[in-house]
Amino acid sequence: MTSLRRLLLSALLLASATFAFAARSERVINTWRPVNYNVAITLNDGLTEITRARTEVSLQILKDNLTTVDLDFGELTVDAVTIGGKATKFDQTPGLLNVWPAQGWLDSNH
Repeated sequence: MTSLRRLLLSALLLASATFAFAARSERVINTWRPVNYNVAITLNDGLTEITRARTEVSLQILKDNLTTVDLDFGELTVDAVTIGGKATKFDQTPGLLNVWPAQGWLDSNH
């Protein structure tokens, strides 16, 4: 009976450790705030695959001298990023879309 108790105790400890490691931690972003999202998708004829998508994100800049806007974009492929209709520099790292606004969009007046 003692080995059964040890096994159950071990399983309980392992399960509780797994739940502790699975806790989600939110990123705190204090330089900008999303205001509105607009997402449009086009599906194939069988409605099984996204063939085209367009996402528009409006944001409020909270602090002057903003150099980068990093969006949690998962593994979605991004072809282009524009700000005010003009192409802007961006790159993708695992899970993030990093956007570098052009000079003039870097302060809280926009």
